[in-house]
Amino acid sequence: MNTGDVVTLTPEVENLGPGVAYDCLLQLAGWDGSFSVKALHPQGPRYRRHSIPIVLGAGAPIRMKPMSRCFLRLSYRDRWEHRYECWYPVIQVQNANNRLYNIRIDLSQPEFTEPHLSVREMWTLLRQSSHDEDEESHE
Repeated sequence: MNTGDVVTLTPEVENLGPGVAYDCLLQLAGWDGSFSVKALHPQGPRYRRHSIPIVLGAGAPIRMKPMSRCFLRLSYRDRWEHRYECWYPVIQVQNANNRLYNIRIDLSQPEFTEPHLSVREMWTLLRQSSHDEDEESHE
């Protein structure tokens, strides 16, 4: 949404994976704010989609000057504390009516940062999880 010198982006964040995503954080280069949620649950009774309004006024750095490699970043952790990140390129387009830049988020070409575990590390974590779940069911 573009109202005068204010641009509002409203990305929606939801968990499409099989497990809970913890410590979720959404940040945009050139935006002074951030959005965080402790846990994003997958489809089920605790599932929820979040709409995050990012309001960028005329004074927002991302609107005032060109930025190299500008991204919208979503990061989260899995149940073993491994960090995952999704980086979406942000395109700045100079407005013909003023010297400000309008913003577009390119959702078609994200970059991903994820842990690279060995097969042995994965098996260790899965065995530990199975053991933890068995202990919880006996309590």
